[in-house]
Amino acid sequence: MKNKKIDDNEEILNAFDLSKTKTRMQLFLSILLAYSSITYADVPWDIPIEKLNKFTDDLYLVNLNAGDTEMIDNHAIFCTDDDGNLAISGTTKVGDGEIMLKVLPDKKVSLLVPDTYDFLKDLINNEAYASCQLWTAHEGEYIYTIERINNKTSVSSLKEKP
Repeated sequence: MKNKKIDDNEEILNAFDLSKTKTRMQLFLSILLAYSSITYADVPWDIPIEKLNKFTDDLYLVNLNAGDTEMIDNHAIFCTDDDGNLAISGTTKVGDGEIMLKVLPDKKVSLLVPDTYDFLKDLINNEAYASCQLWTAHEGEYIYTIERINNKTSVSSLKEKP
């Protein structure tokens, strides 16, 4: 009987052995994390770009129609399309800012900026020469080609003072 009591006491002590408890806890957490990563692997982007405004109460370029005029700020995403033309992301928030944007037919826009030279520097500093497929949602599908900036038709001409 005495030996059974000693064995029972050792079993109780072993159950509370911190090193074994820590190992068991690590194993449990590993199994839990593995299970959760298999079960809930990714968070999909399930908001259509043209419906962003329904979720944020903001208005975006993609929500405008040809002929609409809105203001944008300097945080717009500019990039270069596959044909080498300057473009702007359709996810650009409109309604505030110093740059006037007019939507033209065929997913084109014209811009009126306060200072073309400063705008040119912003384009360069923000790497607008990078491909729209890298910078914009859906590999450049929601971009608008820029037709004119202050009636100028090339980026290099923005350096010229009026």
